[in-house]
This record gives sequence, structure tokens and C-alpha cells, in this order.
Amino acid sequence: MLRLIISNGIGNGHANHPFSVGDLIKQLPTNDKNQQGDVFLYQKILETLVENSPIGIYIVENGTYIYTNSSYMRLLGYEQDELIRVSVLDFVHPEDIQLVKQLLEEGRLGEKDEARLKLRKLKKDGGIIHTEIHSTTASICGRKVLFGSVTDITEQVSTHLEFLEKHEAYEALFREMEELAYHDPLTKLPNRKFFETRLEQLINYSKESGRRFAVLFLDFDRFKFVNDSLGHQMGDELLIMIAQRLKQILRKTDTISRFAGDEFTIIIPYAKKEEVIRTAERISNDMANSFDVSGQLVTLSVSIGIAFSQGGEENVFNLIHNADTAMCYTKKYKRNSYTIYSEELDQKASYKLAIERDLKQAIENDELELYYQPIIDLNTQKVIAAEALVRWHHPELGLISPNDFIAVAEESGQIIPIGTWVLKTACRQNKQWQDSGIPPFKVAVNISTKQLQHYDFVETVIKILKETALEPQWLELEVTESILLEDIEFIKESLLKLKEVAISLSIDDFGTGYTSLSYLRQYPFDKVKIDRSFIEDINRDLNGKRITSAIISLAHSLNMSVVAEGIENQSQLEYLSEERCDEGQGYFFSRPMPVDSLHLDLLEKE
Repeated sequence: MLRLIISNGIGNGHANHPFSVGDLIKQLPTNDKNQQGDVFLYQKILETLVENSPIGIYIVENGTYIYTNSSYMRLLGYEQDELIRVSVLDFVHPEDIQLVKQLLEEGRLGEKDEARLKLRKLKKDGGIIHTEIHSTTASICGRKVLFGSVTDITEQVSTHLEFLEKHEAYEALFREMEELAYHDPLTKLPNRKFFETRLEQLINYSKESGRRFAVLFLDFDRFKFVNDSLGHQMGDELLIMIAQRLKQILRKTDTISRFAGDEFTIIIPYAKKEEVIRTAERISNDMANSFDVSGQLVTLSVSIGIAFSQGGEENVFNLIHNADTAMCYTKKYKRNSYTIYSEELDQKASYKLAIERDLKQAIENDELELYYQPIIDLNTQKVIAAEALVRWHHPELGLISPNDFIAVAEESGQIIPIGTWVLKTACRQNKQWQDSGIPPFKVAVNISTKQLQHYDFVETVIKILKETALEPQWLELEVTESILLEDIEFIKESLLKLKEVAISLSIDDFGTGYTSLSYLRQYPFDKVKIDRSFIEDINRDLNGKRITSAIISLAHSLNMSVVAEGIENQSQLEYLSEERCDEGQGYFFSRPMPVDSLHLDLLEKE
């Protein structure tokens, strides 16, 4: 039977003598025998209820246990003598001790008669259980004690904790999904979706408030070249560094996103036009500074397009499109600068789209035509070559200049079939001239970077020569100086193969790019064509004479002949002749003409 002890208070024994619950009832004063019988009955009932209660019950005096029922002992795993007269704090989790101390103090002072709280209890085997305590202050024979019941809620708490853990896991997963949905995983910047959502909000607010904002579209020049050269991993590192540098430039109120690839978009809210331009200039200047990517110094430039909100019926798509259109204009005509969108730019973009769309059918619809411009031997004044220049007769837009469609053809990949058509047509025409009795001369055909980089370009050229029966020495291929900065080894190998079959090679627009003298020594060129801009400066004496003279001397020292492009007057011709320039072409001799209109008097028959 369970016992309780009340020091110096109840019972016939000494202070520490244990008594049963029934002993407490016996202390109730009564002289009535019937009442004594009732008390005895109550005693037995109370003993049975308390001792066999599934709920743990305890009585505490002065902070120590003086009674615990069997359920309470089973709860903690202790025997009776291990609990009685032991501090209740010894069985409380360290983090909950302060709470129990406060409860005991309030009970001692009589500040609170009843209390409910949840505590963690320490079991004998070292385990921890979660309990719910219901404590009541009472007085027995002048002594204040705490009666309490204890319920094990460990399972409930575990279920709740499990729920919380799952809930936290779901929340973490949701946050991760949200992060992936609205942020770029590489740069940690907002992504296109976030940017468009933010832009839509700003458009709606701007319509109500009348306050204007700007959208900037950024594209990094030469990033693809850097990415291909250094590898994608270093390309990713570079993108991260770009994002960090952009964040340092912009205000906290600005929104920046990685739109796609090496394209970034920025919203600058509520700023004047001058402030937006200053921001664009700062971006251009800061991005021009080298990036240290794993020990490699990388230099980039950025093309920026700016679109200002105008109110009205503008939307997310239009604003981004306008900024993108302005950026494309910068990339094509300026580089490392900015362009502000205007309707005129949009018209140019629409024109470009129309060209790209219709160019696909140009060959099939027989809309392309070759014009020829004679190249003259400046010593004999005889035609020694003719440059083939493609023209496009658009059914609606009329005659379209190569300046308008060649770049589009290169971007869209259509330059491959167009280039093949030009090469085949020029070779066939030259063979026809020879068969008609005109003395043989070279036909010069311009070759684009994409053509020269194509895997079967050399084989295509040789095949065309065989099909048209034109001997290789009467074909000259012109490559621009900028080609020599692309895929050097592959291009060099292709040029050497062409040279082996006796095809002449010339470098076009020399002096406008970045070709060093070492390039001229490495490649098997036969000719150097001086860019027309230097020839134009001969009359104005803006260093044009000195540069032209230097190029002629350089080429001759490397056993290459020189062709001057863009000769338009007698004084230019005289100077070039004095400097021993070998060949020339330009309006002074003949404009580019179709075959039927070509000045055949320049082409003497044998």
C-alpha cells in the first residue's frame, strides 16, 4: 500500500513515519459511531480511487514529495522510497526547472490556488516524458501542500511535433520551390517570371499615380566567345560576378533579374531620364573593368537598351520588347553603350523581321542576282578580276542592299545556302565569259565567317569548281579581317586546303580590325585589300596617305599584292599609283553592275 508523510503534522508516529491515505481521513474529528463508520467507508473508497487511478497523483510539501500513487511511480519508473522526501526538481527537465520553482513559490505564498502547466519529466531510465500538470494548493492540519495530478501527453506531443516537423519540411520545400520559381539558381537574382510580375505591378501603379519608370535590357558582348574559350564553369563564375557588380551599382529600389543566358533586365522606378542615363553609363563603365575569373582576366562590354514607360495601354511584353529592340540596335551599331527606344527603331526591327522571313524564299523564287565590279590593274589599266556582289530583288520592298540582309542571313544561318548560291553563280558566270572569248580573269567572292567555319566548306568549293568546270586559279575568295579572330586553327587549316588547290585568297577591309602582323605571316593570303575609309582620307590628308602607304609597304614585304577599294577620283588613283599599289576598284572605274549592264569594253576579247 502506498504511504504518505507529513512532517510534524499528521499521524501517531514520528515525523517521518509514512501513512496511508486512509490515515489522513482517520484524523478527521468525530464522536458519532455512525459517522465513524461512514468515514471508514470513505477511507476505503478514497484509497481505492487514488491508488488505482490511471492518472498520476502526488502531494508535495516544501518542494519534496510526501505522497505519490502507483500510476505516478510507473510514469517515472521509480519505487516509493526513491521518491518520498526527494525534491520534485530532481525529476524535472532542466529547461523547465524555473517554471516549477515559480509554481512552488506561488503555492507557498498563496498567490495562486490552482495551476495548469506542461512539463517535461525525467524518467529513471534517462528518458523524457511530456506531462500535463494540474496542481491545487491545500492546507492539512495547518500545513500548506500541493495536490497534483499528472497526465502523460508524450504521444500527443510527439504527434504534434511530428506534424510540426512535417509542416516545417513542407514550408521549407515550399520556400525552395518558390525560390526556384522566382529566382535564378546560379546568380540568386530574380528570374524572368519575377521580373515580369514586378513590372506588371509597376505598370498598374504607374497608371494610377502617373509616375514613370524605365526598363533596361542588357546583353554582354563577346560572352559566348569567353564561354566557349574558357569553358561553361568559368562562364558561370563570370555570370555570378556580373550579377554581384550590377547589384552594387543599382539602388535598393531598383529591380534586377537574370532574364536569360547573358541577358539581364533592370527596372528603375520613379527616376528622371537623366538619372537613368547616368545609371546606364555607370553600368557600361563598370562592366568594362576586367573580371578576375579563376586567375583569368576577362574583359567584356555591355550593350544596353532603355525603354521609358509612357502610360496608356503599354504592357509587360511591349516594354520588354522595346528595351530589347533598343539593345539590339546598340549591339549592332554601337557596342559598350546604350540606346533609348523610339518608334523608328521598332520600324527598323519590323523591317529586319520581314527580311529574315522573306529571305528564306529568295533563292527558291529566283530573287537574288549578282552584280560585278571590275578590279583594275593600276599599271596596265586592264581588268584582272571582278568582285561578285549579291543583290536581292524583293517583290514588295524593291532592291535591297547587302548591308540590310547579309547580317540577317548570318544571324539566322541562311548565309550558308545563300553563300553557296553566290559561289556557284559567280563560277558559272566566269566560265561563260571565258567560253565567249573574253580573256580569263579572276572572280572574287566574299566569304562569311559562318561559311568558313562550316564543316564541309572546302569540299563545297571544290565540288562547285568541278560542276562549273572553272579552273581554281580563276577563283578568288575574300575573307574579312575579323574572321581571323574566330576559331583560328580551324580557319587556318581550311585556308591552307583552299590554297593547295590553287584558289587565290585575299584579306578584305584590312586596317579596320585587330589583325596583327603575325596573322599576315601565318595565313596563306595572296592579296590585301585596303579598306575604302583610308582611301577616302587620301584627299583630306587625315593620315590616310601614311596609313595607305604603310599597308602597301607591309604587304609587298610579305610578297602580297595590294588592292585599293573605293577609288572615286583621279587624285586618289595618282597617289596609289605613285605608292605602287597593284590593283584598284571603285566608282572611278565602274559601279557594281548586273551582267547585262557591265561595261564589256573593259573586258577586251582576244
